[in-house]
Amino acid sequence: MLQRLSLFLLSLTTLFTFALLEKGMFALHYSELQQKLGPLELLYTLLWGFRFDLAISAIFALLAFLAAQLLALLTRRGFAATLRWTTFLATAALILLHGADTLYYGEAGRHLGYELTEGLNSGAALASAAITTYLLPVAGQLLVILFAWFCTGWLFKRFSHPPAETLRQRLAAGAMTLPLLLLSVMMVRGGTQSVPLEPLHAQRIGDPQQATLALNGAYNALFSSVTPYSVNPLFSTPPSEQQLALLRQLYRSAPVPEIAGSPRQQNVVLILLESWSGAYMAPYGSDIVTTPNFDQLRTQGLSTRVMMAAGSRTTEGMFATFCSTQNPLGQTVAQSQLQNYNYDCLPEILRDAGWHTAFFQSSNKETSGTGSFAQLLGFKQSFGKREMSREKQQYAQNSWGYQDPDLYRFTLEKMRRMPQPFLVGINTNSTHDSQLPEGIVPLGPTDNQAGRYRNILHFADAALGEFISAVRNTPELKDTIFVLVADHSGPTPPQPLQQHLLPFAILAPQIAPQMLDEIASQRDIAPTLLQLLNLTIPSHFTGSSLLQAGSPPPFSDYYHQGILGWIEGEQGLEFPINEPQQQKCFSLARQLNSKQTHPCGDEAMAMQQRALAFTHTSQSLLFSGELKRFAELR
Repeated sequence: MLQRLSLFLLSLTTLFTFALLEKGMFALHYSELQQKLGPLELLYTLLWGFRFDLAISAIFALLAFLAAQLLALLTRRGFAATLRWTTFLATAALILLHGADTLYYGEAGRHLGYELTEGLNSGAALASAAITTYLLPVAGQLLVILFAWFCTGWLFKRFSHPPAETLRQRLAAGAMTLPLLLLSVMMVRGGTQSVPLEPLHAQRIGDPQQATLALNGAYNALFSSVTPYSVNPLFSTPPSEQQLALLRQLYRSAPVPEIAGSPRQQNVVLILLESWSGAYMAPYGSDIVTTPNFDQLRTQGLSTRVMMAAGSRTTEGMFATFCSTQNPLGQTVAQSQLQNYNYDCLPEILRDAGWHTAFFQSSNKETSGTGSFAQLLGFKQSFGKREMSREKQQYAQNSWGYQDPDLYRFTLEKMRRMPQPFLVGINTNSTHDSQLPEGIVPLGPTDNQAGRYRNILHFADAALGEFISAVRNTPELKDTIFVLVADHSGPTPPQPLQQHLLPFAILAPQIAPQMLDEIASQRDIAPTLLQLLNLTIPSHFTGSSLLQAGSPPPFSDYYHQGILGWIEGEQGLEFPINEPQQQKCFSLARQLNSKQTHPCGDEAMAMQQRALAFTHTSQSLLFSGELKRFAELR
């Protein structure tokens, strides 16, 4: 049995060596990586991503081992000799997968992913095209496969000298399969970490170029092909010329503002208020004052009548807020094939302009891939509950992690030592649960869901007020800009409109208090912040700056369980995306927790056509990885 273990480790070592070799060849093939990363950074990055190399090697080694066991039993050949051949075949497959990834990266600027399964449908044509177009790289990979053939033959001859085995001994040795399977699973998971290893975790290195190199392309391709982490577009055809014309008409009233002067070197703290629902807050129609601190802060800065959520998960709110674009309808970019595209989002823009960027959450930072997704969008650092100290916690953790006061305290400690200017993102946690910490006096009843939610929202609001006061009372942080917005809504009434009402406010020293009588979108936050910092707003952003005088956001949108919502001014409509003829129209009342339905007229049909034009175009560009083309089309 120990002989089988040593043979498995020999197979694994062979595959791991060639995985590293192929990744090194990938780095050498793309000179831009060498230009952006020095020799030491290249070496550090290659070694940093060893878990991805080990994971793909473990997968292929286990497959080679299992195949060798079966073939040895069927053919009565020696196990070592059989494993030598299956290891070679596994190594050849690994090399081919790496080679395909290298070629694909040159075409698409990203690693090969779910396209692997699509490519299997036309493998012969793709192979022919590869040989015709990339003859030298293909020849190089074939030479590496030839080298692997010699290496596996020499290694297994040099290091494996198993005694002859009887059939009974072979069956007994098969018992080694279970511990090897467990060992392989641990390597594929990336060790003993609490969440499985995903391609998105490469972003933990904190730099998109380094993440590209650290991630093993073969692992990314295999992971994306065999996991359910994929989303499908609702539109199978590109937008029509008529829809593109409607899109241009939609954006005539909101041109991208021109920026003059040098950037304002101000710190920014953007707080994603976990599951805060406007439907339970007095400024948005509730008859109970649940969040007195937020209500007061809202009057000190820039706010709108309400903000519409762009999704129902944290990563959906992050994507709309930081990237100013629509999510895949009803789904998220994180942990899907869409995460493989390059996105030019607020954190990356600020980081490139000299801001230090860091993202904080008090749950496990890889819950739903949130921490790594934040780094994918441009945050240099990501912190979660494992980085926080239990010794300093004031309250017992809830089922997700640290309570908001402890998260804010930890974040403030880090902010005081950070290089400035900085962008800090905070995803709060207390309102992810419904239980108050021990010793906290509830605001009201605790015998129903609404009452429990109001209580925890009131507790989170108190922590928010204390944090902002603490930052403002820290001399070196006194000019900090605060953005307060929910990532998505919490428990709400069943109507889609109410489910998407979010609290929102921007507090900045240079902004006089003002309340815009508009319904804004999370997509408007990034453009507003960039104009506030006197930085250029990318013209592919789909949101509009709220600071742009005389040009309010032209529309807001939301999506829920097949229903697309669209608001222009005081008028709104909802309709099933697959049955647009089933319209429901309404006028927004001052009390936004109610709406008045009325028959839809000709203007509603025009609004619906604009809604479909924007949505169809946004979704098509998102799924094709061409979001920056929106600048040409708007």
